[in-house]
Amino acid sequence: MAESLSGTVRRILAVGSVRQERIVLRIRMIHLIRLAVVISSVLALQNCARVIEPPEDVAFVNTTSNLLPDSLLIQAVLRGERSDANASWWGFSETNATSMLQDAINSGAKVVFVPKMGQPWTVDPLFLASNQEIVFERGVTVLARKGSFKGRFEDLVAAEGKENIIIRGYGAKFEMRREDYVGPEYVRGEWRHCLALHGAKNIRIYGLRLVKAGGDGLFIGEGPDNFCSNILIQDVECDSNYRQGISVISAKGLTIENCRLTNTYGTAPQAGIDLEPDAPYHQLVDCTIRGCYITGNRYYGIVVSMIKYDSSSTPVSIRIEECWVSENSDGSQMLALAIVGPAPQFTNKLGTVYIVNNNLFGLQLFRNTSGLSF
Repeated sequence: MAESLSGTVRRILAVGSVRQERIVLRIRMIHLIRLAVVISSVLALQNCARVIEPPEDVAFVNTTSNLLPDSLLIQAVLRGERSDANASWWGFSETNATSMLQDAINSGAKVVFVPKMGQPWTVDPLFLASNQEIVFERGVTVLARKGSFKGRFEDLVAAEGKENIIIRGYGAKFEMRREDYVGPEYVRGEWRHCLALHGAKNIRIYGLRLVKAGGDGLFIGEGPDNFCSNILIQDVECDSNYRQGISVISAKGLTIENCRLTNTYGTAPQAGIDLEPDAPYHQLVDCTIRGCYITGNRYYGIVVSMIKYDSSSTPVSIRIEECWVSENSDGSQMLALAIVGPAPQFTNKLGTVYIVNNNLFGLQLFRNTSGLSF
């Protein structure tokens, strides 16, 4: 009897031991799965946050002195023996670095690194080249040269009819001298932009600050083509510009994402973002404004104006989502969003404007929009 009882106990203990082992195994599997998820997430974040770093001989330099050109490295780039370049190889001048920076852009390098020199890259108008990536070191300022930009349509940096350009500028700044341009030495105008895209395509702009323009922080409009196409503007800040934070005149396939548009004042419209074709043939097709912070502007935070459209115009397709629009005011009331159509006889087929999950504080104006789908 005792022996039978002892065997039963052993069997029970054996079963319990197996169950404990299974429980331990399951717990270990759960921990391994969780660890794999964490590792996968970290790797994904590292990949998303990847920043192109210069090779050792392209390393950023820090100096306040003027530099002489490095002819050996320049010749290697011009001969196509290397695809990367450091703008300081072409030299540096504290008073006027235009030719150095423009020559680096024109060199044919696939990637141009612009280092922090201890002083701004003070320049006259600069012109971008196709098929190139420009990486600005954190802390770089590209500054409009005092006494320059006398022409009303001179931009600090412009791309006209260019394609396949990437600008990475996290922590870098393009800055103009807006107060000078309203002085007696200048012809008044509202078109001296920090960065202008004229009929450009396949453009990516990341992380720049665009400040104190005599016009817009960023202008997107026609050039050799009637519209810009395939444009991404991400993590860009436009602050204290004269006419708009961003003006969109004509674009197909435009995304403005996670941008800050603040403190626009000077001349009308003074909006954070203004989508406003200047002619019936201009287009606003597949345009998205997502996750932007728009505040402190002297007019509406966001404007969509189609007053120049007629029956020949291409219907618009615009999406505005997850934006924060507040504290934009003309001094008498808060102004959040304005959508204005053309003359009543042309409002039949305007297109679509989707307004999704936004925080819009202030007046929302809709005029002559019977032909729009919302």
